Amino acid sequence: MRNLLIPVVGVSLVGMSMLAGAANAQYVYVEIPLLPGTVQGGAYGVNDAGDVVGWCRASDNMHYGFLYESDTGNVINLGALGTSAAGLLIGPRAINDDREVVGVWGCACAGGARAFYWNPNLGFMDISYQPRPGDVVFAGAFGINRDGQVAGVNVLLCPNVNFAVQAAALWTDPTDPQTPPVPVFPSPFACGIGGFGLGINNIGAVCGWVQVSEGGFSWTRATVAGVQLPTFSPAQGGHSTAFAINNGGVACGYSEDRSGSGPASSACYWLPGGQINRLNGIPAGTIFGQALALNDEGDVVGWTGPSTGSRAVIWPGLSDTPIDLNTLLINSPGTGRILFTAEDISNTGFVVGRLSQGLNARAYLLVPCDLLEIGSPRDAVSCASGPATFSVSISGSASFQWQVNTGTPESPMWCDLVDGVVGGACAGGSSLAMFSGALTSSLSITSMGLADQREYRCVASTGCGLRTSEPALLTVCLPDVNCDLETDILDFLDFLDAFGVCNGQPSPCASSNGISPDFNGDTIVDILDFLDFIDAFGRGC
Repeated sequence: MRNLLIPVVGVSLVGMSMLAGAANAQYVYVEIPLLPGTVQGGAYGVNDAGDVVGWCRASDNMHYGFLYESDTGNVINLGALGTSAAGLLIGPRAINDDREVVGVWGCACAGGARAFYWNPNLGFMDISYQPRPGDVVFAGAFGINRDGQVAGVNVLLCPNVNFAVQAAALWTDPTDPQTPPVPVFPSPFACGIGGFGLGINNIGAVCGWVQVSEGGFSWTRATVAGVQLPTFSPAQGGHSTAFAINNGGVACGYSEDRSGSGPASSACYWLPGGQINRLNGIPAGTIFGQALALNDEGDVVGWTGPSTGSRAVIWPGLSDTPIDLNTLLINSPGTGRILFTAEDISNTGFVVGRLSQGLNARAYLLVPCDLLEIGSPRDAVSCASGPATFSVSISGSASFQWQVNTGTPESPMWCDLVDGVVGGACAGGSSLAMFSGALTSSLSITSMGLADQREYRCVASTGCGLRTSEPALLTVCLPDVNCDLETDILDFLDFLDAFGVCNGQPSPCASSNGISPDFNGDTIVDILDFLDFIDAFGRGC
């Protein structure tokens, strides 16, 4: 498992074997930066490490795909994906833990929509399959599992029938253009005509919808592994779709209910045996909603409410009672901004989707408090004059306090540092150091001596509580008198020059290049400084 740090927002993610426990979760809101030159964005997929994929749109309506890397905070541009895709939503739709990405792109060609696959090594690949030269291609990729199997839709050639049709499809190896996708859903129509594969779990079970005919009408019917799932009003018909399936075989989506005075579209989930279960909306009595994703704990996310003004919600642990995700944030996304859809949830509890502010949309990532840790500083080596710098980062707003260990690593005694005071008001008369940034995310230390070779750490206070970094060790390299980060003959010669100028004189005294030969800090330059320097130079740093 990767040790994760997101420097753009500064989240270090630990304990990834522990699931988030969404029933009691609170979240840190993180806004994914827009790609340069774009004006809107949204997120569709997230993996267990917190990597996010989605889309950004420019003012000319060109859509670009992005990958937000959790361990670096980089936002990678996956390229221009078109201005339209035959009615499909453009963009990367799913990502697995190996950072393999699949999605939909649009082309000015017959069919207008294409499926793509991307990974960090191979880059972008059009995986749409043309059964025969001249056949119109319509394709899209919507789900990918840990083995790289892809669920989607593609025009396929019907067995024993001399024509090609649109069908739910499974790519067993998207990196091999010679391996065509195969149809996965049976239907009263040849090859599962009109079907879409929208999700896939790690055992290769595909969910989505297939077109059926009932009562003289054609309906989209939710299906898992080719088995059509029940609806809320089978006698009256209606549309339904399964958007996602977890590794336990539970699927989620929506089903129309036409048994009342008018059609209602309710979020729901189906157990492995096929039983349909309604997921209630917000506010109570809301009859519109969709469950778009779920994880192995049964935490379901989606939206409820009218098509305009909807709210992103979570139904924890297959509970039928929704919680508005906007009420679980420890930091505000901004005045007038609303999380209006939750598109995906990982097994580790990350949630992604879109927020709105008027006509604007932004991609967001929600980090459960259970996974939020302060990023630890790195060990530092510095010459005596410095500066030595330690930095940490954490998502959302926080206050900081740097500390120094005045004890030992085995028996630490942590003291709060103070800016502008020798020793930081902690290390007593033996310290020479001056500190700045003690109440910020970055601590700077100058004028150091051997007494300042200690451990330093930072305590951050957030809405998730206190988070304390791991300690980092400061090594003061005294024989590096010229501060070129090396201990070599140049340091020896520079010290000799300074010693020749200042021998027998009280400190402060320095040579023309600013080097002070008072090596032991006893305020007088004498033979003891020379001997101490020779000893330190011999030991190196």
